[in-house]
Amino acid sequence: MTKGYLMDVAALLGPAGLPVPSLESMLGVPEATVTGIDEVEYDLMALTTGGRWRVGVKTPQGHRCYVVKVARSFALSPILAMIPPDLRDAAIRELPWRIEPDVYRSALHRHMPHGSRLPECHAVVDLDENSAAIWLEFVAHDRSAWTAQRYRDAARLLGRLAASQSIADIADGIGHPGGPGQARMYWAGRLADEFVRSYVDGTAWDDPVVSRHVDAGFRERMSRFIDGAPALLDEIESLPLLSAHGDACPNNLLACDHEFVIIDWAFFSRGRMGFDLSQLVISEIELRKTSPGRLAETQRVCLPAYRAGLVDGGVNVPAAELERAHHIQLAAAHVVSAIPLDLLAAADDADLVPGSTLDLLTADRVAMVRGMLDAIGI
Repeated sequence: MTKGYLMDVAALLGPAGLPVPSLESMLGVPEATVTGIDEVEYDLMALTTGGRWRVGVKTPQGHRCYVVKVARSFALSPILAMIPPDLRDAAIRELPWRIEPDVYRSALHRHMPHGSRLPECHAVVDLDENSAAIWLEFVAHDRSAWTAQRYRDAARLLGRLAASQSIADIADGIGHPGGPGQARMYWAGRLADEFVRSYVDGTAWDDPVVSRHVDAGFRERMSRFIDGAPALLDEIESLPLLSAHGDACPNNLLACDHEFVIIDWAFFSRGRMGFDLSQLVISEIELRKTSPGRLAETQRVCLPAYRAGLVDGGVNVPAAELERAHHIQLAAAHVVSAIPLDLLAAADDADLVPGSTLDLLTADRVAMVRGMLDAIGI
């Protein structure tokens, strides 16, 4: 491989002139020639990711494909400009970008529970003091819609991960320091600023679509939920402290033959019992890939499977305690953000009429919130 092409790769991953390790040594081959570099499009908001690239490489053993992910400080993200200036320093502190590079440098891959693994990591290259490139295998996986069995398998796996003491030891060293208090941090940050205020000052209820689907009883229940949030957060922080991937959505659990390859470890931490379960059951609903009406069904599949995974790892908890832990964490993170106030605020008049897609989405989300409040006794 020519030095010129190597510098092209280096320019893609960081400023020119940085020391770049030999591609051959990174990939463990005697010769390597880059055949193509394509940026991987990603629709979701990435807080500490500078980009992802698919890199094709010709080797004596044949053509290979790798994914290069750049982890970077939140200070370099354009999303930072969306945050009020007086809150930016706190946001940068709360999003330590080095967690994912540290995960791939750690021994975590040797302690993953049965049925899972990390993608093979070929190198972690420090680009500068604020970013690093992670060279990973390209994982070919099943992209079909998740079945009940896949949810069941994933939930049991996450229970095993949560219960693992060896993973807890690693998380203590390199995990997100805010993991144990994540629910309170999320409430005080994004939720209070973007959503809670709208319910407290009444502007949420003034929206014509929202008002069409809620009544006085629903508004009163939401008010009681918000008033009771401090006690709910205290209850969450009294739950057993286990371990968590931190963003255990189906997008990050790549289904392969008889196992999951787990990616995107930026929020790896110690976490309260059941934390990962919330993201598993709600993510596809948040992304509008499945109906809110599927939530209860997914919970019925995942809760006993997660509990079985805890038992596999030596943590035996009564089913009722786990259910309570799950429901209060799900409610704290999603009750006030479920109704799409942001979409409604930006909608055209045609999108607000009865029977429109947004109207139906709002009705479904209101029904889902009622179910969440029922589950925690409000």
